[in-house]
Amino acid sequence: MNSKSIGSDIVYAWKNAKIGVMEAVPAVKIMYADEIAKADNAAVVINEKAAQYNDAGKRSCGGKERICR
Repeated sequence: MNSKSIGSDIVYAWKNAKIGVMEAVPAVKIMYADEIAKADNAAVVINEKAAQYNDAGKRSCGGKERICR
């Protein structure tokens, strides 16, 4: 696991490596755990943040109607 947000400038992988991103809901539950815990309706917060997460994935693919995986 590695990403730009934790200081990675470049990541190497073997040619047969499988690289992917985490699905939106589990990622949101990790990244926004404090906000979800404080929310009156956790499901609403999770769904809103998951939609934002998926939208960000679409934008990072050059605006195409797909999610980078």
